[in-house]
Amino acid sequence: ELKGTSQVSVSDENVANSILCLLAGVDESIQADAAGRFGAKNWDQVKNHLARPGMFINSLRRFPYACDSGRISKNAAEE
Repeated sequence: ELKGTSQVSVSDENVANSILCLLAGVDESIQADAAGRFGAKNWDQVKNHLARPGMFINSLRRFPYACDSGRISKNAAEE
């Protein structure tokens, strides 16, 4: 439902962006910014990732294995 929404609450946007930050070690399409931080800058970028639900769900499934293998950056987890 969120991917079709043009505006969301700040809380919803923060949660979705936090998920993207954590998935950066799993999904190669999530890029770091110039400061080395991951995640989206605005809701449109979050929706872009949610628009591909199969890839998003697959990244969530692979997340535990990425944690175990050390592919999740410490910066992403701390943000």
